Amino acid sequence: MTHIQRKKITHHYELRSRSRSFQGEANDSLTTEEFIKFFTKADPKKKGVLFQYNTRHKIEFIQSKNQRIEQKIKQSLILLKNKAPKYYSLFGLYNKEIRVGSKFTCADIANDTIDLCLDDIKVGTKEWLASALIHETIHFWQYASGMFDYKSDQAIELEAFKYQLPVLKQVGAHQIEINDVAKQRGTHYSQPGYQ
Repeated sequence: MTHIQRKKITHHYELRSRSRSFQGEANDSLTTEEFIKFFTKADPKKKGVLFQYNTRHKIEFIQSKNQRIEQKIKQSLILLKNKAPKYYSLFGLYNKEIRVGSKFTCADIANDTIDLCLDDIKVGTKEWLASALIHETIHFWQYASGMFDYKSDQAIELEAFKYQLPVLKQVGAHQIEINDVAKQRGTHYSQPGYQ
């Protein structure tokens, strides 16, 4: 990644293909406690990484506030909490602000936010949105763990898709959305929703 891309990871740029192909989904046999413990093994040398569990998630709108969009995000969070509680715990662990109205859906490392593209929210189902929030949360874990220093762009994306896939299954996403994420090779963006 270039210096700029390290600050704001987007899925819309062409990734280098230096790494392995997709290797299945994340191991879901861990208990919630073991799952969270795994994700808190971040590099202690990285300053500013706080592991503070929180269930209140701030939702900020870059442009004008839209209650329907805000409601859809809240429904996605409730869906995560009820259907994929381990992943909801992971999301709470990193406690990122959700910003709506950016050009891309991405993990904005520099601003410590998960940015959601308005079009992605409008087109995507609440199930896809729940999985996308986890996908972007994984990027914060990768950054905190120092993975950006030694993993290729493609490997970083593949790992995020690996954790996004079981979330889609647990929250009851449409099979087309599940198939789209399952076939990812870390070289292009997973489109929300299904036609």
